[in-house]
Amino acid sequence: PRRLASAWSVGWLPRPASGAIGCLRPDIIHLHWISQALSARALWALSGPVIWTHHDWGAFTGGCRCPHRCRKFESGCGACPLLSSLDESDLTRRTCLAKHRLWRALRLRSVAVGNGIAADVRASHVLGSFPVAVIPNGIDTAVFQPCDRRHARALLGMDQNAFVVVAGAFSPSSPWKGGRELISALTVWQQRRAADRVCIATVGRGRLPMPSAPGWTVHELGFLNSPQAMCQAYNTADVVVVPSLIESFGLFAAEAQSCGVPVVAFAGTGVSDIVRHGETGYLADGWSGENLAGGLEWAFSLTADERAGVRAAARSNASRNFDMTAIVQAHVEVYRNMILPRNQD
Repeated sequence: PRRLASAWSVGWLPRPASGAIGCLRPDIIHLHWISQALSARALWALSGPVIWTHHDWGAFTGGCRCPHRCRKFESGCGACPLLSSLDESDLTRRTCLAKHRLWRALRLRSVAVGNGIAADVRASHVLGSFPVAVIPNGIDTAVFQPCDRRHARALLGMDQNAFVVVAGAFSPSSPWKGGRELISALTVWQQRRAADRVCIATVGRGRLPMPSAPGWTVHELGFLNSPQAMCQAYNTADVVVVPSLIESFGLFAAEAQSCGVPVVAFAGTGVSDIVRHGETGYLADGWSGENLAGGLEWAFSLTADERAGVRAAARSNASRNFDMTAIVQAHVEVYRNMILPRNQD
């Protein structure tokens, strides 16, 4: 009853998907996000090799999906801060123990979408004994690509001469998305650039109380429901900000980089696998708005030649590491390894 607002699932209730999987008799079962599909016990009953791609932490915690600054999943949870619990044998501990007991005999291989979450899978009590491969999320680099910035701004009715910052607009109930830190960064940075023409373009259903100044404008793009529309939004930007405090990967950042746009984000999240500090963007240390503002100033202060170099490096980095073709091939290799006889695996 004292649980804090947070994405949560313990996976106890039975789901119909397990019966359908059994009827298919697949050679490989590849799981992604299963909270509304399979219970922990149903997963235990699956036969055959299982590959599980972890897009969040929920598979190996006692319930939470984003354990920011909490490492209790390493020992099997208990006394969960998100439950406001002091009981070492609380629901989270019982859930972890049940997962460990039910799944330990599975022929399972984890796939993590980033190096950070891969390290957490390896350190976890629930899944630490299983092998882990790192395969990032793939993007369609033929869709997310650089295009004419003036044309993109004209289509979306944006100031051609402003310095454009694109960021997500998140609900206040999503604290790990860094909305508070973003507002703090813009407030700090505005004190330095109040006389400049700056446009803050937001994408998403949420709204953020942006700071105002004579030369500053806010352009709310709202929810964009196609990759092509997102590509246009990225291409209006001089910089994209991803202020998340926890990310397993960071699709927003990868798509922006594929469009040749520098990204400012916090170091220590999954975005660190995407952004090369000082080369394709800026990774701020710590979790303060002031440090994030340093990244905005870095992007603003780039010369024309430096900006062109960053854009080219960002596009090259995304094409080389996140293009869908390479990601598909990486999965094929995991599949091949999983269907080898046990004595060859």
